[in-house]
This record gives sequence, C-alpha cells and structure tokens, in this order.
Amino acid sequence: MASPSPNLARSESAFTFPATVIFEGTLLSEGRGTTQSLEIVGHPKIEPYSFYQNHLSNIVKNSKLKGFALRPITFLPTFQKQANKVCGGFQIHITDKKAFQPWRVGQFMMRELYHHLGSDFQWKKPPYEYNYTQKPIDIINGSDKLRHWVANNDSIENLNSFENLEAYKHQLEEIKIY
Repeated sequence: MASPSPNLARSESAFTFPATVIFEGTLLSEGRGTTQSLEIVGHPKIEPYSFYQNHLSNIVKNSKLKGFALRPITFLPTFQKQANKVCGGFQIHITDKKAFQPWRVGQFMMRELYHHLGSDFQWKKPPYEYNYTQKPIDIINGSDKLRHWVANNDSIENLNSFENLEAYKHQLEEIKIY
C-alpha cells in the first residue's frame, strides 16, 4: 500500500497528523526530514527531558486529555524547518485511539511550547498555500481564535468552546457527494 504522502511514511503518523500539522504555522519542526515526520515536534531551544519532568508531565496529567503519552526526544531534521540543527521536543505516542483527541493535544502542546520558548517561538510569516496576507497558523486553524488562545495561555475548557461540530456536520451534508 502506498503512503498518502511522503511525509506520512508510517501509519502512526496518520493518527498524530491532526496534532502536529498545525506546527506548519510556526518555526518549530514537525519532524519533516526525520523518520517520524508528523509524530514529533521540536525546536533547538527546547531541552525536552527537564522541561517534561519539571513542567509538562504535570500539565499533561491535569489537562484531562487522554489516550496519549509524550516522550521527550532529541532529533535532527535533514530538511525543511530547523534542518541540520539538533532539536529537543516530544514524540506523541497514542495509547488509546478512541480517547485520543489529536487536535486538542496539538493546540495544548502549542500553548505550552509557545510559553516555554518565549521570544524563541515564532509564528511562520506569509505566504502560505498561495495566501500572501494571512498568518499561516490562522489559515491552518480557520481563524485567529486559536492563535489568541495560545498567546493568552487560555484553558482547555475555553478551547472546547471554539468547536461547533453541529454546524460543521450541517455544512458537510451540503457538500457531500456520496
């Protein structure tokens, strides 16, 4: 079976993709140029082991997000963002596919990494996908609400309020062919 994308070489990547693809809107690596593309996220200024032990592990436990574990790692992207720079970061391990909420986990990770990195965290600048005016992160997420949620260090509960699944299902029914 052929992979759906050169950046989704492993089946695990298809499940973590919704969590990590949002990092395309930043200057953090989403693992392209490694064998675990779109399963890992990192940056040269992250020391993953102490950050996880001293901060992130407790935040994950208190988040009420389930079905995954974060593994501190170092990796070396061979192309794209942070190419040939050792990055510290995290690999997402899915422990329960039914409980795992990848979009929320990705936003959660982005919020934590944004505040941990401070001025070393940067949003990618336009252009992105043929759009020369909007911030790439806003295009990926569909609005600027999530970027502001990250910057304001807002709660997971408030993140949930952005989701309007019923409106999405209604729009989907209008355009489905089959």
